[in-house]
Amino acid sequence: MINKLITFLIILLSFKALAISTGNGSDGACVFSGTLNTSTKDTYNCTSLSINSAVTVIGSAPLKIFVQSNVTISGSGSISLNGSAGANGANGGTSTGGTAGPGGYDGGGCLTTASCGGSAGDAGSDGGYNGKGQGGSNGVGSIGGDAGGGGGGGARFGEATLPTAGSDSQDDLAAPVSGGAAGTSSYAPENNFESLLTGGAGGGAGGSGDNSGTLHSSGAGGGGGGALRIVAGGDIVIEVGRTISSNGGAGGDGSGNVSGGGGGGAGGAIFLQAKGDIKNNGSITATGGAGGDGTFAANDNDGGNGGSGRIRLDDADGIITGTGTTNPASVNKVIASDLFQNYNSDIKCGTIPFKEKIEIKRAILSSISIFLIIYLISYGCLYIGHFNFRRIFFS
Repeated sequence: MINKLITFLIILLSFKALAISTGNGSDGACVFSGTLNTSTKDTYNCTSLSINSAVTVIGSAPLKIFVQSNVTISGSGSISLNGSAGANGANGGTSTGGTAGPGGYDGGGCLTTASCGGSAGDAGSDGGYNGKGQGGSNGVGSIGGDAGGGGGGGARFGEATLPTAGSDSQDDLAAPVSGGAAGTSSYAPENNFESLLTGGAGGGAGGSGDNSGTLHSSGAGGGGGGALRIVAGGDIVIEVGRTISSNGGAGGDGSGNVSGGGGGGAGGAIFLQAKGDIKNNGSITATGGAGGDGTFAANDNDGGNGGSGRIRLDDADGIITGTGTTNPASVNKVIASDLFQNYNSDIKCGTIPFKEKIEIKRAILSSISIFLIIYLISYGCLYIGHFNFRRIFFS
Protein backbone atom coordinates (compact mmCIF):
# COMPACT_ATOMS: atom_id res chain seq x y z
CA MET A 1 0.00 0.00 0.00
CA ILE A 2 2.79 2.40 0.89
CA ASN A 3 4.59 1.62 -2.37
CA LYS A 4 1.43 2.41 -4.34
CA LEU A 5 0.99 5.70 -2.47
CA ILE A 6 4.59 6.72 -3.16
CA THR A 7 4.14 5.84 -6.82
CA PHE A 8 1.00 7.99 -7.06
CA LEU A 9 2.70 10.96 -5.39
CA ILE A 10 5.69 10.75 -7.73
CA ILE A 11 3.39 10.72 -10.76
CA LEU A 12 1.43 13.66 -9.35
CA LEU A 13 4.59 15.70 -8.85
CA SER A 14 5.94 14.77 -12.26
CA PHE A 15 2.88 16.25 -13.97
CA LYS A 16 3.24 19.42 -11.95
CA ALA A 17 6.84 19.67 -13.17
CA LEU A 18 5.65 19.46 -16.79
CA ALA A 19 3.78 22.77 -16.49
CA ILE A 20 5.39 25.96 -17.80
CA SER A 21 5.82 28.62 -15.12
CA THR A 22 4.20 32.00 -15.75
CA GLY A 23 5.84 33.63 -12.72
CA ASN A 24 4.45 34.98 -9.47
CA GLY A 25 3.02 38.29 -10.70
CA SER A 26 5.14 40.29 -8.25
CA ASP A 27 5.58 43.18 -10.73
CA GLY A 28 1.81 43.57 -11.15
CA ALA A 29 0.18 44.72 -14.39
CA CYS A 30 3.16 45.71 -16.55
CA VAL A 31 3.05 48.50 -19.12
CA PHE A 32 6.45 48.85 -20.79
CA SER A 33 7.79 51.89 -22.62
CA GLY A 34 11.13 53.60 -23.20
CA THR A 35 14.32 51.71 -22.33
CA LEU A 36 14.74 48.49 -20.34
CA ASN A 37 18.27 47.69 -19.12
CA THR A 38 18.82 43.99 -18.41
CA SER A 39 22.07 44.78 -16.61
CA THR A 40 19.81 46.33 -13.95
CA LYS A 41 16.86 43.92 -14.16
CA ASP A 42 16.60 41.01 -16.56
CA THR A 43 13.50 39.14 -15.30
CA TYR A 44 9.94 40.44 -14.89
CA ASN A 45 6.94 38.74 -13.24
CA CYS A 46 3.75 40.40 -14.51
CA THR A 47 0.05 39.69 -14.04
CA SER A 48 -0.49 41.12 -17.54
CA LEU A 49 1.68 42.91 -20.10
CA SER A 50 0.77 45.78 -22.45
CA ILE A 51 3.22 47.46 -24.82
CA ASN A 52 1.67 50.48 -26.53
CA SER A 53 4.83 52.43 -27.41
CA ALA A 54 8.38 51.71 -28.51
CA VAL A 55 10.54 49.69 -26.09
CA THR A 56 14.31 49.45 -26.57
CA VAL A 57 16.14 46.77 -24.61
CA ILE A 58 19.83 47.14 -23.74
CA GLY A 59 22.19 45.42 -21.33
CA SER A 60 24.28 42.30 -21.04
CA ALA A 61 21.72 39.60 -20.16
CA PRO A 62 18.79 38.12 -22.10
CA LEU A 63 15.38 39.59 -21.24
CA LYS A 64 12.87 37.17 -19.64
CA ILE A 65 9.24 38.14 -19.01
CA PHE A 66 6.76 35.85 -17.23
CA VAL A 67 3.11 36.88 -17.51
CA GLN A 68 0.19 35.20 -15.75
CA SER A 69 -2.44 36.29 -18.29
CA ASN A 70 -2.31 38.00 -21.71
CA VAL A 71 0.44 39.89 -23.58
CA THR A 72 -0.61 42.58 -26.05
CA ILE A 73 1.57 44.67 -28.36
CA SER A 74 -0.63 47.35 -29.90
CA GLY A 75 -0.87 51.06 -30.73
CA SER A 76 2.66 52.17 -31.61
CA GLY A 77 4.19 49.35 -29.56
CA SER A 78 7.38 47.50 -30.47
CA ILE A 79 10.21 45.64 -28.76
CA SER A 80 13.75 46.16 -30.12
CA LEU A 81 16.72 44.07 -29.02
CA ASN A 82 18.82 44.95 -32.08
CA GLY A 83 22.59 45.09 -32.14
CA SER A 84 24.05 48.46 -33.12
CA ALA A 85 26.09 49.21 -36.24
CA GLY A 86 29.87 49.16 -36.18
CA ALA A 87 31.60 52.53 -36.46
CA ASN A 88 32.96 53.74 -39.79
CA GLY A 89 36.70 53.82 -40.38
CA ALA A 90 38.59 57.06 -39.77
CA ASN A 91 41.73 58.90 -40.83
CA GLY A 92 44.17 58.26 -38.00
CA GLY A 93 41.31 57.43 -35.65
CA THR A 94 39.65 54.34 -34.27
CA SER A 95 36.51 52.42 -35.09
CA THR A 96 34.61 50.71 -32.29
CA GLY A 97 32.64 47.51 -32.74
CA GLY A 98 28.86 47.65 -32.57
CA THR A 99 27.24 46.94 -29.21
CA ALA A 100 25.23 43.74 -29.05
CA GLY A 101 21.59 43.49 -28.06
CA PRO A 102 20.95 42.04 -24.57
CA GLY A 103 22.53 38.60 -24.33
CA GLY A 104 24.35 38.97 -27.67
CA TYR A 105 28.00 39.61 -28.56
CA ASP A 106 29.76 42.78 -29.70
CA GLY A 107 31.33 43.37 -33.09
CA GLY A 108 35.09 43.57 -33.60
CA GLY A 109 36.78 47.00 -33.63
CA CYS A 110 39.84 48.48 -35.30
CA LEU A 111 42.42 50.89 -33.87
CA THR A 112 45.21 52.73 -35.64
CA THR A 113 47.75 51.34 -33.20
CA ALA A 114 49.87 48.23 -33.11
CA SER A 115 46.74 46.20 -32.36
CA CYS A 116 44.98 47.32 -35.55
CA GLY A 117 46.71 49.81 -37.79
CA GLY A 118 50.42 49.56 -37.09
CA SER A 119 52.90 51.31 -39.31
CA ALA A 120 51.40 49.79 -42.44
CA GLY A 121 47.96 48.52 -41.44
CA ASP A 122 46.89 45.45 -39.54
CA ALA A 123 44.12 42.88 -39.45
CA GLY A 124 40.74 43.81 -37.98
CA SER A 125 39.72 42.11 -34.76
CA ASP A 126 37.14 39.32 -34.67
CA GLY A 127 33.57 39.69 -33.52
CA GLY A 128 32.36 38.02 -30.35
CA TYR A 129 31.37 34.37 -29.61
CA ASN A 130 31.30 31.02 -31.33
CA GLY A 131 29.81 32.07 -34.67
CA LYS A 132 31.82 35.29 -34.91
CA GLY A 133 32.93 36.85 -38.16
CA GLN A 134 36.71 37.01 -38.57
CA GLY A 135 38.65 40.25 -39.00
CA GLY A 136 39.91 41.20 -42.45
CA SER A 137 43.64 41.09 -43.26
CA ASN A 138 45.68 44.28 -43.34
CA GLY A 139 46.88 46.03 -46.45
CA VAL A 140 50.64 46.65 -46.50
CA GLY A 141 51.78 49.66 -48.48
CA SER A 142 55.34 48.58 -49.27
CA ILE A 143 56.05 51.60 -51.43
CA GLY A 144 53.73 53.99 -49.68
CA GLY A 145 50.83 53.55 -52.08
CA ASP A 146 47.24 52.60 -51.54
CA ALA A 147 46.82 49.45 -49.44
CA GLY A 148 43.30 48.08 -49.08
CA GLY A 149 42.28 45.91 -46.14
CA GLY A 150 39.86 43.07 -46.75
CA GLY A 151 36.32 43.33 -45.40
CA GLY A 152 35.37 41.70 -42.10
CA GLY A 153 33.43 38.45 -42.12
CA GLY A 154 29.73 38.25 -41.26
CA ALA A 155 28.77 36.57 -37.99
CA ARG A 156 26.78 33.33 -37.64
CA PHE A 157 24.13 32.09 -35.22
CA GLY A 158 21.25 30.27 -36.90
CA GLU A 159 20.96 28.18 -40.06
CA ALA A 160 18.30 29.84 -42.23
CA THR A 161 20.51 32.52 -43.82
CA LEU A 162 24.23 31.89 -43.65
CA PRO A 163 26.74 34.73 -43.28
CA THR A 164 29.12 35.73 -46.04
CA ALA A 165 32.86 36.33 -45.97
CA GLY A 166 34.38 39.74 -46.50
CA SER A 167 35.56 40.52 -50.02
CA ASP A 168 39.26 40.25 -50.83
CA SER A 169 41.28 43.28 -51.80
CA GLN A 170 44.86 44.02 -52.90
CA ASP A 171 47.80 46.10 -51.84
CA ASP A 172 49.62 48.73 -53.91
CA LEU A 173 51.62 46.03 -55.72
CA ALA A 174 48.41 44.18 -56.63
CA ALA A 175 49.19 41.40 -54.16
CA PRO A 176 46.01 39.87 -52.72
CA VAL A 177 44.75 40.90 -49.30
CA SER A 178 42.29 38.42 -47.79
CA GLY A 179 38.86 39.35 -46.56
CA GLY A 180 37.71 38.00 -43.22
CA ALA A 181 36.09 34.55 -43.11
CA ALA A 182 32.44 34.23 -42.19
CA GLY A 183 31.49 32.59 -38.92
CA THR A 184 31.28 28.81 -39.33
CA SER A 185 29.74 27.47 -36.11
CA SER A 186 26.05 27.59 -35.27
CA TYR A 187 24.99 27.25 -31.63
CA ALA A 188 22.05 27.26 -29.16
CA PRO A 189 19.42 25.57 -31.39
CA GLU A 190 15.72 26.31 -30.88
CA ASN A 191 15.08 22.94 -29.19
CA ASN A 192 17.42 23.98 -26.37
CA PHE A 193 15.98 27.45 -25.73
CA GLU A 194 14.68 26.41 -22.29
CA SER A 195 18.24 25.72 -21.09
CA LEU A 196 20.35 27.92 -23.38
CA LEU A 197 19.03 31.22 -24.64
CA THR A 198 21.69 33.53 -26.06
CA GLY A 199 21.98 36.24 -28.67
CA GLY A 200 23.79 36.63 -31.97
CA ALA A 201 27.54 36.74 -32.62
CA GLY A 202 29.35 39.94 -33.61
CA GLY A 203 30.77 40.66 -37.05
CA GLY A 204 34.52 41.09 -37.63
CA ALA A 205 36.21 44.41 -38.38
CA GLY A 206 37.70 45.03 -41.79
CA GLY A 207 41.43 45.40 -42.33
CA SER A 208 42.93 48.86 -41.97
CA GLY A 209 44.92 50.55 -44.69
CA ASP A 210 47.85 52.88 -45.38
CA ASN A 211 47.28 55.60 -47.93
CA SER A 212 50.71 57.10 -48.71
CA GLY A 213 51.70 57.01 -45.08
CA THR A 214 48.33 58.03 -43.63
CA LEU A 215 46.70 55.27 -41.59
CA HIS A 216 42.99 54.63 -41.86
CA SER A 217 41.10 52.37 -39.48
CA SER A 218 38.59 50.02 -41.04
CA GLY A 219 34.86 49.73 -40.62
CA ALA A 220 34.05 47.89 -37.37
CA GLY A 221 31.82 44.83 -37.06
CA GLY A 222 28.14 45.07 -36.18
CA GLY A 223 26.84 43.81 -32.84
CA GLY A 224 24.76 40.64 -32.66
CA GLY A 225 21.02 40.75 -31.93
CA GLY A 226 19.84 40.12 -28.37
CA ALA A 227 17.79 37.34 -26.74
CA LEU A 228 14.17 37.51 -25.54
CA ARG A 229 11.81 35.06 -23.83
CA ILE A 230 8.16 35.82 -23.04
CA VAL A 231 5.93 33.24 -21.31
CA ALA A 232 2.19 33.99 -21.07
CA GLY A 233 -0.57 32.18 -19.19
CA GLY A 234 -3.05 33.44 -21.78
CA ASP A 235 -2.59 34.75 -25.33
CA ILE A 236 0.23 36.69 -26.95
CA VAL A 237 -1.20 39.17 -29.48
CA ILE A 238 0.94 41.24 -31.86
CA GLU A 239 -1.31 43.66 -33.69
CA VAL A 240 -0.97 44.94 -37.27
CA GLY A 241 2.20 46.95 -37.85
CA ARG A 242 3.72 46.06 -34.46
CA THR A 243 7.16 44.45 -34.25
CA ILE A 244 9.49 42.35 -32.15
CA SER A 245 13.03 42.58 -33.54
CA SER A 246 16.41 41.17 -32.60
CA ASN A 247 18.45 42.01 -35.68
CA GLY A 248 22.21 42.15 -36.06
CA GLY A 249 23.88 45.53 -36.54
CA ALA A 250 25.41 46.58 -39.87
CA GLY A 251 29.16 46.70 -40.40
CA GLY A 252 30.82 50.10 -40.58
CA ASP A 253 32.24 51.53 -43.80
CA GLY A 254 35.95 51.78 -44.59
CA SER A 255 37.93 54.99 -44.91
CA GLY A 256 40.38 56.81 -47.17
CA ASN A 257 40.01 54.61 -50.26
CA VAL A 258 42.01 51.92 -48.49
CA SER A 259 40.40 50.23 -45.50
CA GLY A 260 37.80 47.49 -45.54
CA GLY A 261 34.18 47.45 -44.44
CA GLY A 262 33.12 45.67 -41.26
CA GLY A 263 31.06 42.48 -41.17
CA GLY A 264 27.42 42.45 -40.12
CA GLY A 265 26.34 40.99 -36.78
CA ALA A 266 24.16 37.88 -36.61
CA GLY A 267 20.47 38.00 -35.71
CA GLY A 268 19.51 37.10 -32.16
CA ALA A 269 16.99 34.77 -30.47
CA ILE A 270 13.25 35.27 -29.87
CA PHE A 271 11.29 32.71 -27.80
CA LEU A 272 7.55 33.23 -27.23
CA GLN A 273 5.39 30.77 -25.27
CA ALA A 274 1.64 31.08 -24.67
CA LYS A 275 -0.68 28.67 -22.87
CA GLY A 276 -3.40 30.15 -25.06
CA ASP A 277 -2.73 31.28 -28.64
CA ILE A 278 -0.02 33.31 -30.34
CA LYS A 279 -1.70 35.71 -32.79
CA ASN A 280 0.87 37.47 -34.95
CA ASN A 281 -0.48 40.19 -37.22
CA GLY A 282 2.77 42.16 -37.15
CA SER A 283 6.37 41.05 -37.68
CA ILE A 284 8.96 39.10 -35.68
CA THR A 285 12.51 39.37 -37.04
CA ALA A 286 16.00 38.17 -36.16
CA THR A 287 17.97 38.98 -39.31
CA GLY A 288 21.68 39.54 -39.85
CA GLY A 289 23.21 42.97 -40.44
CA ALA A 290 24.55 44.11 -43.81
CA GLY A 291 28.30 44.30 -44.39
CA GLY A 292 29.97 47.71 -44.50
CA ASP A 293 31.20 49.36 -47.69
CA GLY A 294 34.91 48.94 -48.41
CA THR A 295 36.57 52.02 -49.88
CA PHE A 296 39.57 50.69 -51.80
CA ALA A 297 39.30 52.29 -55.24
CA ALA A 298 41.01 49.50 -57.21
CA ASN A 299 38.97 46.63 -55.79
CA ASP A 300 35.87 46.04 -53.73
CA ASN A 301 36.66 45.16 -50.12
CA ASP A 302 33.21 45.16 -48.55
CA GLY A 303 32.37 43.45 -45.31
CA GLY A 304 30.35 40.24 -45.26
CA ASN A 305 26.69 40.06 -44.26
CA GLY A 306 25.66 38.61 -40.91
CA GLY A 307 23.68 35.37 -40.69
CA SER A 308 20.14 34.96 -39.41
CA GLY A 309 19.15 34.33 -35.81
CA ARG A 310 16.51 31.98 -34.42
CA ILE A 311 12.79 32.27 -33.61
CA ARG A 312 10.67 29.74 -31.69
CA LEU A 313 6.94 30.08 -31.01
CA ASP A 314 5.06 27.70 -28.66
CA ASP A 315 1.32 27.80 -27.98
CA ALA A 316 -1.55 25.49 -27.06
CA ASP A 317 -1.82 23.77 -30.44
CA GLY A 318 1.48 24.71 -32.14
CA ILE A 319 -0.45 26.55 -34.87
CA ILE A 320 0.38 30.27 -35.04
CA THR A 321 -2.51 32.39 -36.29
CA GLY A 322 -2.64 35.85 -37.87
CA THR A 323 -1.46 37.52 -41.05
CA GLY A 324 1.98 38.56 -39.75
CA THR A 325 5.45 37.40 -40.74
CA THR A 326 8.57 35.97 -39.15
CA ASN A 327 12.08 36.27 -40.57
CA PRO A 328 13.67 33.76 -40.40
CA ALA A 329 10.83 31.24 -40.36
CA SER A 330 9.94 30.23 -36.82
CA VAL A 331 10.09 26.80 -35.23
CA ASN A 332 6.59 26.16 -33.83
CA LYS A 333 5.79 23.74 -31.01
CA VAL A 334 2.97 22.75 -28.66
CA ILE A 335 3.62 24.20 -25.22
CA ALA A 336 4.02 21.80 -22.28
CA SER A 337 0.90 21.86 -20.10
CA ASP A 338 -0.41 20.98 -16.64
CA LEU A 339 -2.44 17.75 -16.39
CA PHE A 340 -4.83 19.35 -13.89
CA GLN A 341 -5.76 22.32 -16.08
CA ASN A 342 -9.54 22.84 -16.37
CA TYR A 343 -10.83 21.87 -19.81
CA ASN A 344 -14.03 23.60 -20.92
CA SER A 345 -15.37 22.32 -24.22
CA ASP A 346 -17.05 24.78 -26.59
CA ILE A 347 -18.63 21.95 -28.60
CA LYS A 348 -21.85 20.25 -27.48
CA CYS A 349 -22.28 16.56 -26.61
CA GLY A 350 -19.04 16.46 -24.62
CA THR A 351 -16.66 16.70 -27.58
CA ILE A 352 -13.24 18.11 -26.68
CA PRO A 353 -11.72 20.72 -29.08
CA PHE A 354 -8.71 19.66 -31.13
CA LYS A 355 -6.02 21.63 -29.28
CA GLU A 356 -7.29 20.34 -25.91
CA LYS A 357 -7.18 16.76 -27.20
CA ILE A 358 -3.51 17.21 -27.96
CA GLU A 359 -2.73 18.35 -24.43
CA ILE A 360 -4.72 15.51 -22.80
CA LYS A 361 -3.09 12.92 -25.07
CA ARG A 362 0.38 14.17 -24.17
CA ALA A 363 -0.45 14.11 -20.47
CA ILE A 364 -1.87 10.55 -20.64
CA LEU A 365 1.13 9.23 -22.56
CA SER A 366 3.51 10.84 -20.09
CA SER A 367 1.52 9.33 -17.20
CA ILE A 368 1.68 5.82 -18.65
CA SER A 369 5.43 6.09 -19.32
CA ILE A 370 6.24 7.33 -15.82
CA PHE A 371 3.98 4.70 -14.21
CA LEU A 372 5.65 1.86 -16.12
CA ILE A 373 9.14 3.02 -15.16
CA ILE A 374 8.25 3.36 -11.47
CA TYR A 375 6.40 0.02 -11.50
CA LEU A 376 9.42 -1.80 -12.90
CA ILE A 377 11.70 -0.19 -10.33
CA SER A 378 9.31 -1.06 -7.47
CA TYR A 379 8.91 -4.65 -8.70
CA GLY A 380 12.68 -5.06 -8.86
CA CYS A 381 13.10 -3.76 -5.31
CA LEU A 382 10.40 -6.14 -3.98
CA TYR A 383 12.02 -9.09 -5.75
CA ILE A 384 15.44 -8.30 -4.30
CA GLY A 385 13.94 -7.87 -0.82
CA HIS A 386 12.11 -11.22 -1.05
CA PHE A 387 15.27 -12.95 -2.24
CA ASN A 388 17.34 -11.61 0.69
CA PHE A 389 14.61 -12.64 3.18
CA ARG A 390 14.74 -16.25 1.95
CA ARG A 391 18.55 -16.30 2.17
CA ILE A 392 18.53 -15.08 5.79
CA PHE A 393 15.83 -17.37 7.23
CA PHE A 394 15.98 -20.50 5.05
CA SER A 395 19.65 -20.92 4.17
